[in-house]
Amino acid sequence: MPSYRVAVEITASRAGVPADAVLPAIAAGVAAVANVEASDVRVARGRADVVVRFTAPDDGTAASIAGEGARAAREVAVIGGVRVTRRDGSRWLPLT
Repeated sequence: MPSYRVAVEITASRAGVPADAVLPAIAAGVAAVANVEASDVRVARGRADVVVRFTAPDDGTAASIAGEGARAAREVAVIGGVRVTRRDGSRWLPLT
């Protein structure tokens, strides 16, 4: 089964939500509907992203799963962009 990643840009945690609660909340949102392989926080170009890697049978299902991650993110944080990628060999390709 293919691996996918959803990267959610976090601009701030919501009032009353500690910053260290954001990653587990988003990972749990994805885990409710898919097998989570890994989760991490990355900072690139001054932007913090929560990245959750998961498996899905196809791109359409992966997009739906990523939507659950974004929904979970909105409950605990103010978010910017959401990006979904699929692993192809050693590369991660954006879903179109």
